[in-house]
Parts: sequence; structure tokens; C-alpha cells
Amino acid sequence: MNSTTRSNALTVMAPLRPWGYWCSRAKLLLVGLFARSSPLSELRFIHFAQWIPFRSLPGGLGGRRRAGMVFIADFDGDLPEYLAAFGLGIATGMKWSFGSTVGFPGPRPTRGLIRYVLDRRAPEHVRYVAYPAATVKEVDTACATAAALDALRAVDPSRPAERVAAARAVVAALAQAPAPVRLSRWASVRAGLCARHRVSPFAVAVPVAAGAGADLARRLADLQARDPAMFERVGGTHVARLAPLDWARAAGGPADVDGDGHLLLAATVDGPADGYAERLVTGLGPAADEIFGASPGFPGHAHPRAAADWLGRHRLKPGLFFPCRSGMAVADVRRALDRSGRALAVAAAVPPLPPDQLAERLAQI
Repeated sequence: MNSTTRSNALTVMAPLRPWGYWCSRAKLLLVGLFARSSPLSELRFIHFAQWIPFRSLPGGLGGRRRAGMVFIADFDGDLPEYLAAFGLGIATGMKWSFGSTVGFPGPRPTRGLIRYVLDRRAPEHVRYVAYPAATVKEVDTACATAAALDALRAVDPSRPAERVAAARAVVAALAQAPAPVRLSRWASVRAGLCARHRVSPFAVAVPVAAGAGADLARRLADLQARDPAMFERVGGTHVARLAPLDWARAAGGPADVDGDGHLLLAATVDGPADGYAERLVTGLGPAADEIFGASPGFPGHAHPRAAADWLGRHRLKPGLFFPCRSGMAVADVRRALDRSGRALAVAAAVPPLPPDQLAERLAQI
């Protein structure tokens, strides 16, 4: 359940050192401000990433307050290569982001980092991706192509030379995704302070009744098989996952599915995340009861307002949210991918179309 046809997911929890919560919050704030002046902005295989430090998981049944951090990512490619790229490309950022967690070995050598992450990795019992066949670079290409198509359609048909030039710009956009812009240090700080993303992170961690962990894992696996597109009914969901969080795994040991555990629901959504909880319960319908039924106090999907309030009390506050782009709605990304695919079919026609016919066909997309 950790991968789609083109992308992978990573969910990791690790305990924080004493005073690590506040230290981590401060460091992640600075990392976010300088992120666009670092190589992180050039790693065009990260769809979305979240760093979530917490003082205590909400509603813990054991009554213990334990600080920790959850790291969530959706990315293209192989996990060891992904971690190695982090360790080699942004070693300083890795130290700042994860240095407050217990047992963090440092970003180099990368084999220690990979082992540390794999020992603490949580399985995704349910995972949803709104555009599973597209990589980050393909989405970039599609968005650039859609913009070029819009520019072509805006050209007056009575100016054939300009239309042909605009059509060539479409073909050029299809051939190569635009290179990411790496800002200067202070421009990055200014961008971080002024950032207004059109997408938002949403994460809740709900306690699981003692002894119910193994049964919940089986029910979620069955739900994924029966209803793999359940989040399709929740409008504006880019990616979503359901994963167990337990402290035995977080410490690097074997998972304790029937211990003091939580269920994490994390998603990246269109617009502000404040109204997402009620959309989630309404869209999931009876599936919400299967997901949260093992958590004491869940009101049930028949009471969406009360259920949304209950989820709100279990929200996790993100420390750092990194989207691969400033934020396009799910419908915009899908439309761009569809238009890009149709434009590619026209541009790659055999035999090649004459320039004026190519411009005319592309302008219709």
C-alpha cells in the first residue's frame, strides 16, 4: 500500500529529546524560511512533505505525555535513493529538521540514515493519490504545456505567423519541464513569510482502543481493497493515507499493534484545511465508521458536525509543510495532465502536421 504506479509514500515517527519539541519548532520555522534558497527546491521528485513535531499525541489512552515528530512524504522513485538524495543534497537541512529526534544518526553516511528510517517506517494501510500515474516532473510539464496552450488560444487567428510561433512554444513545453527557480537567501525568506499556498496539510492522530490494533489493520486493508477510491468522494484531496503510529516502532523496535497506539490520517487538500474534517466525514460516509470505529468517542458519520469537531480535537499542528509547487487544485492538475496528453498526441502525429495545421489542432485543446 506504500506505492502507486509512479509514486511512493513514507510515514515515520520518532521520539524527541528533552526540550526537543520547542527546539524542533524553531528549527523547522527557519528551514521553511530558507527552503527555497536550498537544493530542496531543486529536488523535483517530492510531491508533498510534512514535518509534525508534537508534545503529546492527542487523546492518548495511556495518559503519558511523550514528545515526538511525524514525517510524511509522497515522492517519486525508490526510497533509498530518495533518502540518499536528502542526505547528500541537503545535509544541513536534515540535521536541522531531524537533529532533535532520539537516535538520529546524521545524514551521512546515508546507509545509517536509511536504516534509521526503515526501522521506524509505518505501513500505510490505506493510501490515495488523485493523479497516481504522474510524476512531479510530468505535472510540471503538464502545467507548463497548459499555460502555453492558453497563450496559443489567445493569439488572433488572423495572425498565422504568431500562431505558429505559439504552437512551437507548446511543443517546447512538452519536450522539457521548466527548471525550478532557486531564490537568493533573502528572497527565500521573503517568499516564506509571504507564502499563501492554495493547498494545505491536514493531519489527525486518533487513539486506538487497547487490543484493537491488529483487527483495525485487517479492516483497513479490506477497506482499501473494497473501496480504493474512497477519498475520491472527499473533494479536493491530492493525497491521503491511514497509517498506525506506535511508540515501539518509533523507538526502532518491533511494532506493537495492540499497545498504546494511534491511527494517523494525513492528507494534502485544496484550500484551507479548517473545513476539511466535515467534508471528510461526509464524503467517506460509512467508511468513516470503519476507519475511526476503534477510537473511543467517535460520534459516527451520521453526525458529521460532531464527528468533525471530534477530529478537530485530534488535529496535529504541522511544523513545516513543503509542497512541490505553490499549489494547484486537484481539478487543475488533472485538466493540465489531460490537455498535455492530448497535445502530445497531436505534436507526435505521424506524418508530422504542417505548422499551420499543428497550430490549429493545438488551439482546439
